[in-house]
Amino acid sequence: MIWYFVYCFPLVVAAITSIFLITIIVPRRSALGAKALISMLIAVAIWEVAYALEIYSPTLDEKIFFAKVEYIGIAAVVPAWLVFTVLYTHQDRWIIRNPIGIVLMSAIPVLSLILVWTNEAHGLIWSTTELDTTTPIPMLAVTHGVGLLALSCE
Repeated sequence: MIWYFVYCFPLVVAAITSIFLITIIVPRRSALGAKALISMLIAVAIWEVAYALEIYSPTLDEKIFFAKVEYIGIAAVVPAWLVFTVLYTHQDRWIIRNPIGIVLMSAIPVLSLILVWTNEAHGLIWSTTELDTTTPIPMLAVTHGVGLLALSCE
């Protein structure tokens, strides 16, 4: 049982830190880039909490479910981070003049998220999933499919 604590505690602390930072930034949400930073921190918190729950889950089905939930955060982090960076450095002309760029930038993360949630139908993200019981905690062991190579998201 101590191993669950060892693996999950840092993730929970990081998620709490992300949520704490959100509470600090929300009153300042009118600042340039604040909304993008809040979005990124929410995505990071989802990723961290879902990974902690994946580790803590005892069955393969539960671990796969939480691995899929992780991808909600994973898919949102990169576009939110890029938008925050562009806004924070005042290089936001391309966002203001052409907001379709954000939509196009999000196309690959959204496609990867769809592929993750429909993986059982095609196996493009994970060709095999199993429990690795050689560690103190049973962990999710996956063989990545060709979908990740094509999308280059992981």
